[in-house]
Order: sequence, then C-alpha cells, then structure tokens
Amino acid sequence: MNKRFLAVSVVVLLVVVNATMISFVLYPFSERGHRPVEEAFVVGESDEYAVDAKLTVDGDPIVSVEAVVSDSEGRYMRYVSEGAVTESYQNATTDMIRTRSVFTGEKADQRVQRIRDDPDRTIVNEEREGGTVSVVSVVEDPGYELNPSGAASVVVRTLLLASYDRVDATDKRGLRVLRPQSGWYNGSRSYRLTDASGEMRFDPATNVIHSANIEWTLTTDTQTYAHYLLSRNSAVTQEVSYEYREEEIRVDAPDWADDAATAARGDS
Repeated sequence: MNKRFLAVSVVVLLVVVNATMISFVLYPFSERGHRPVEEAFVVGESDEYAVDAKLTVDGDPIVSVEAVVSDSEGRYMRYVSEGAVTESYQNATTDMIRTRSVFTGEKADQRVQRIRDDPDRTIVNEEREGGTVSVVSVVEDPGYELNPSGAASVVVRTLLLASYDRVDATDKRGLRVLRPQSGWYNGSRSYRLTDASGEMRFDPATNVIHSANIEWTLTTDTQTYAHYLLSRNSAVTQEVSYEYREEEIRVDAPDWADDAATAARGDS
C-alpha cells in the first residue's frame, strides 16, 4: 500500500513539475499584463516657454532638443539626431526662418542635396571640413512660426512605453508625480521593462509634462518567458530627461543667424 501510494505521489509530482516547467516557458514568470500609459502626455505650448529634452540609449545620445519660444523676442531651437545638428532661429518682427545644419557621416551629401531641392529654402552659406558639411539656409516667407513642440514630442513618446504609479501627493505647483513601473507590457508588440526608476511631473488638467528623469531597460519580443530569455542579450537601456518652464525666458540671436539675414538681403 505504501509503495503504491509512493508511486502515485511520484507521478503526481512529475506532472506538477512538468506543468510548471511548461508554464515557465510559455508565460512570463511574473505576468502583470501592463499596457502602456493611456494618458496622452503633451509638450506645452504657451506664449513663452523653454524646453530641454534628451533621449539616450545605452549611454549614446539619440535625440536632443533645446528650444526657447517668446512672442516678444523670437524663437530658437537646436535639434540633434543621427549625425545631424540643426539650429533654427526666427525673430519676433519678421517671418524669415534661418537654419544652420551641420552634417557628418556618409549621408551628409544626401542631406545637403535635400536642402538644395527644397524650393522654399535658399542656401546662403556652405562650408566643408573633412567629413563635415555646414549649411546655412533661409526661408524668407514661410507663412508659419517655428514650432519646437514636434521635435520635443519625439522624446516624449518614449515615456508612453510605461505605465506609472502615482506618488501620494502632488508637488507645490500642483503637478502630479508619477514613477514608471517595471513589468511585462502588451502594446502593439510585447516587451518588458526592467529596473525602471525616476520620476515624471505633469499637469493633470492639461497633460503637459513639466519634468522627467526616467530610466529603464527595454527588452522587445517577449511574447513568452522563453522569448525574453532569448532576447535579453539585445536589451537596451533608455534614459529620458525633460525640463519645461515658462519663467525667465530669453531668446538671443546666434551670430550665424544675423549673417544669414544679411546674406539673404544681399541676394535679393
């Protein structure tokens, strides 16, 4: 009787172990069924504001945006991405947008050619040194204002990968404080965030982000725990820093922007 009971117990144990091993392979070890954040965080736009946004992956800068907007003093933006540095300036009294683009790498000539092919843009200066090309161009009557919010949104969209825990209290300005959650996510693609840390502050009435200092490790293709084990060597660490303010706004025209306006007037 004891032998029969022992034999049955061993069989049951093996079934349980096998089932556990199968579930371990087929499903995340700690599935929480997270979905990315549903609130549409946005870049603020007011008469005067400054924004500083940066995304790095494994310590390498991917996108960087520095911008200042003032209806009384003008608009300036510096955008860095994929071997290109683009500065744009528009003063408060004329429509002219002046842009200085610095390209490096094997795609530099293609990028310069795209500027040449733009019928609304006029090149007023071009310099080459080694593998770097610097091009200054103007759009004399664009019919629109320089708007940095689109460029900054490239960084903000990365924050939408996570869901967030709300910190108990708001800060002195009434901003809500959130912290990103590690976990398994089921968006348009399955992925996992680990070692999520940092905080984000935003206005719950407008969804405007005021600051963020967020970091996590992202692993894609994690439909099952087995997929995660196979993909984790290709995981990347993403860092997002973001600052938005509406005080002490000052816009100074770069020297190259004044030279561009002079050259454009001389060509006309």
